[in-house]
Amino acid sequence: MAKKPSSLWFVAQLKPNCGSIAERNLNRQGFRSFLPMARRTKRRKGQLKSIKSPYFPGYIFVGVDAHSTSSRAINSTYGISRLISFGLQPAPVPYEIMDSLLNSCDSEGCIQNFAQMAEGDEVEICDGPFASFLGKIEKLAPDERAWLLIDIMGKATRSLIRRADIRRTGA
Repeated sequence: MAKKPSSLWFVAQLKPNCGSIAERNLNRQGFRSFLPMARRTKRRKGQLKSIKSPYFPGYIFVGVDAHSTSSRAINSTYGISRLISFGLQPAPVPYEIMDSLLNSCDSEGCIQNFAQMAEGDEVEICDGPFASFLGKIEKLAPDERAWLLIDIMGKATRSLIRRADIRRTGA
């Protein structure tokens, strides 16, 4: 028999730019909060900067003790717009999905890309100096790296990239 989780997780819609405010206020009220992040590379003032941004923009996960259902307190939290509901009751996120999300984060709360990749897969580089470039996996290397063929100005250039910094394209 499967172990019953001690807490239920719900999804709350955030007010614009209020992720950290809502997270702080939820934690002050004794709720667990989970705001998964993703590392992205942005160009600012001619330089590449690695920043963390929400993986699910506009939403936060809220953990509530399974024996108490105080959704009214969550809805009235500063920074929260509303709980996602189907009908009149808030819809809990399935335990398996939350377990998978929580276990796929690193120590900084950033989602790690654990998709199975194979040689020949088309990928997009999502972090580092080649961010937003498309490439093809030539060879999977040890130490969680991959040799990519990246098209730079019409020439295929071979480069060694961390697997965490690439994701398969939807082709």
